[in-house]
Amino acid sequence: MRFLRISGGCLLLIVLVLSGAIAAEPQLGKPITVAGTAQNAKLGAIVLTDSQSVYYLKGKDSWEPELLNKKVRVSGTLEKFELPQAVKKNGEWTAGVTEPGSAYRIENFKLEP
Repeated sequence: MRFLRISGGCLLLIVLVLSGAIAAEPQLGKPITVAGTAQNAKLGAIVLTDSQSVYYLKGKDSWEPELLNKKVRVSGTLEKFELPQAVKKNGEWTAGVTEPGSAYRIENFKLEP
């Protein structure tokens, strides 16, 4: 019998990614509050939690300079969305991912004090 050998660091990363996804799934369509660091990503403004979970903010392209890289709390409704695929148009690549996937975003969000 052959077994796959996984180093401790890889196993920890796999567990963290899966636990974040599993924890968020039951909250879909429900109110949620997340706390983390305000960051900008290619697909828009995000909140990066201490556990490295990423939450996009629906309709927000970027954070204001005074909030960027600061700790924030955001409330809204959690939803899951398909990440846009990168495609080549007129010799240029659009922003997006090369492999199909999904992510979480918060709609109807508001910044908490």
